[in-house]
Amino acid sequence: VYKGDYGKDLIHNAGSHNILLADMKYIDSCIEILQNSDLGRAYFSDHEKAANMLTYAVGQENIYVAYHASGADSGCIWNIGAGADPV
Repeated sequence: VYKGDYGKDLIHNAGSHNILLADMKYIDSCIEILQNSDLGRAYFSDHEKAANMLTYAVGQENIYVAYHASGADSGCIWNIGAGADPV
């Protein structure tokens, strides 16, 4: 684990992609990524519902963001270690 470009601890450096713990500045990107997935279209098509769920997950420090070296967000991971968190 080392400090990345954003001053956050990077979880993983995979060449041109990095993974780091998300904070609120990534919420809009994570919502867009989620809503453009099959899971998001099925369960989180409502923007407010997706925003509330992801805001909760960021507060619990359970969301990670993959971003390209160019700075573009390319994915989000929600890690639930002990089953589903109540939202």
